[in-house]
Amino acid sequence: MSPSESDHITSTVIIPVFNEEDGLPIILNKLFKISAFMDNGCEVIVIDDGSTDRTGEIARQFPCQLIRHEANCGKGEALKTGI
Repeated sequence: MSPSESDHITSTVIIPVFNEEDGLPIILNKLFKISAFMDNGCEVIVIDDGSTDRTGEIARQFPCQLIRHEANCGKGEALKTGI
């Protein structure tokens, strides 16, 4: 993200996930359909907390930032990483 893009970020959605290849596309599709929300400087960060399924691959199909833990560290750590 360039400095000019980060100047326009007003909100961040942090989504911690672990083995959510089925649920993640549902959530991200719904979130990105809210164009008024997404057009007003919102960024989405998905924290893949060591998933062993296709969760990371699915997250990459959406305009969000993906951060991946190599091993499962728990929801609290995933949230801290996102923050």
